[in-house]
Amino acid sequence: MKGICVRSEIKPLKKVLLHRPGRELLHLTPDRLPELLFDDIPFLKVAQQEHDTFAQILRSNGTEVVYLEDLMAEVLKLHPEQTKPFLYQWLSEGNIKTRRWQDKLYEYLIGNFEGKALVEKTMEGITLKEMGGASAYSLQDLIAPADDLIVDPMPNLYFTRDPFASVGTGVILTEDGYIITNAHVIAGGTSCYVALADGSIFDAALVGYDAEQDLAVIKAQDTDGRTAQGLLAAEFGDSDALSVGDPVYAIGNPLGVELRGTLTDGIVSAINRDVDVDGVTMTLIQTNAALNNGNSGGPLINQYGQVIGINVMKMGMDRWSTASVEGLGFAIPIASSAYIVNDILRCGEVQGEPVLGISVDRTPAYLPDGQQAARVYTVDLNGPGDKAGLEVDDLIYEADGVRVETSNDLLRVRHRHAAGEEMILKVCRGGEYLTVSVTLEAKK
Repeated sequence: MKGICVRSEIKPLKKVLLHRPGRELLHLTPDRLPELLFDDIPFLKVAQQEHDTFAQILRSNGTEVVYLEDLMAEVLKLHPEQTKPFLYQWLSEGNIKTRRWQDKLYEYLIGNFEGKALVEKTMEGITLKEMGGASAYSLQDLIAPADDLIVDPMPNLYFTRDPFASVGTGVILTEDGYIITNAHVIAGGTSCYVALADGSIFDAALVGYDAEQDLAVIKAQDTDGRTAQGLLAAEFGDSDALSVGDPVYAIGNPLGVELRGTLTDGIVSAINRDVDVDGVTMTLIQTNAALNNGNSGGPLINQYGQVIGINVMKMGMDRWSTASVEGLGFAIPIASSAYIVNDILRCGEVQGEPVLGISVDRTPAYLPDGQQAARVYTVDLNGPGDKAGLEVDDLIYEADGVRVETSNDLLRVRHRHAAGEEMILKVCRGGEYLTVSVTLEAKK
């Protein structure tokens, strides 16, 4: 388990996004120097002159210069409905955690600024003085746990080592460096590196990903491209064996690398929870273990230390959401992600989920001897089950030698296979016991 950081890489530029230094420089203090992208705080006029010279050099080399404040102002002009979520997100990132102060500051901003001035104000920050407070000090002089009314200038631009990097978590799959994470963690990156808990750092190459199922596999390697060796791989458990109330644990890097390796605990709140994620319905494990930005791609672990899920989201983590919802985290079950990871390892892409081409009734069914079985509810025409001779009302009581009583039992066995492989089913049809071999096909 370790942090994954996707970093930007400068190549020949056709267009560059810049911010011209503004009044936010007046709100920066020397105590923040270790975190800043530069070594000192220049006078505003000097900083602007240096920036203008830099921008002119870019233009003279044929690079189009686009200003962040102009771009954001244009976005809000075209999509005014995004103004409120934009401001609430900024307030939250600027250390305003209470809704009461978020509402108060939102009303102040909307009532006094609009267009580009509003965007520039979010870059500048807000002082207590302008909100009617008694202090005339700048924001950074006032930071203290008791001060609710503090908004950092440009919280996502100045106070990060790489403003265009994303940080997530991953799970070591093999000792030679294959690592599972979320697809959205590595999306849009030009390079990636992996930092282990022991301080080791590796470059990482993308093996493959499935954006729809939000899973990716990367490969840790040294700077010369040599494969990592001797890594401690995770042990994986059976997510299909989970029950509501089982204890679980999450390890990750919530809110960035500063809090890397954080362990939180909770329980399984629900299994097989259908959740809409960017228009795709995913069947996930629900947990109340604390998850935050940076936990994405990390492990959800059972009480035996086995990885049974890949943490994917927290309710309310949508980038435009203004809500803060606690105790609602979700993870991709290992059982349902196995075929995706295996396809990526074999082919570099996902070939498709292996299916039997049948549906199974959730109502308990019973064999003539009283043992429970899974009743076939529908058979897809010309699907794998139909081709193998399965029929509606067949009672499946065994799959690959494993006892089957419910649909989950059947799914657990199916998850072990890839498309093109065979499953051996034992069924009871009208009192007659049969063995049926079904060749799984990729879901279309």
